Amino acid sequence: MPQGKSKNRKHLLKRISDGYLPQWLTKQLYVVYVNKPPIQINGWSGMHFLSGICVAFLGLREKIALIIHTCWELFQFIAGDNRMDIETFVDIGFDTLFYYLGYKFLFI
Repeated sequence: MPQGKSKNRKHLLKRISDGYLPQWLTKQLYVVYVNKPPIQINGWSGMHFLSGICVAFLGLREKIALIIHTCWELFQFIAGDNRMDIETFVDIGFDTLFYYLGYKFLFI
């Protein structure tokens, strides 16, 4: 695939993964609240927590919910939202943790 088409494909996928959010909200989601490497908690942590609550509210089983979240994180990685480095994988782990905590929160 020519370089130009590959770059356009990545841009299109990136717009699909975060293009549904208003720009003002996207800026707030990237505000970092805790930055003690390797831990970074930002607005997306809260978004993942809320997503977990929503998925639990829909009644999806725990394993199915985690598979859906993992597929979404993989899609974002393929779309070019993240760099391939250790920070990205730690971030994905924390995203999954907050998602799972949100899922479990509904059952407390």
